[in-house]
Amino acid sequence: MATHLGVIRTNDGEVLILNIHVSALGADPIRFRSSEAGLPDNYAKILFRMSSQLPKHLVGFAQEKGPQVGVESRGFMSNAEAAEIVDFFDIGTRASQLR
Repeated sequence: MATHLGVIRTNDGEVLILNIHVSALGADPIRFRSSEAGLPDNYAKILFRMSSQLPKHLVGFAQEKGPQVGVESRGFMSNAEAAEIVDFFDIGTRASQLR
């Protein structure tokens, strides 16, 4: 289903799928990874694979917020703090073309 959504486009670009994983495993927070290596469980891996790679304009916004983000990073977080989740939504809802 996620791959079907990824082909939808608007004037602002393609649909982005962003995921936040919450786990009781007590794993360290994970922010905008580019690989599923070291994710705490299979649910995290599934959500990571579903998550869109961040477009260039969002990489820039994310870098301004502090986490290490690169061109391979995906819109995925796991066990993030509340303030990081707010930033995640702020980053993920930025328009590529400001009107």
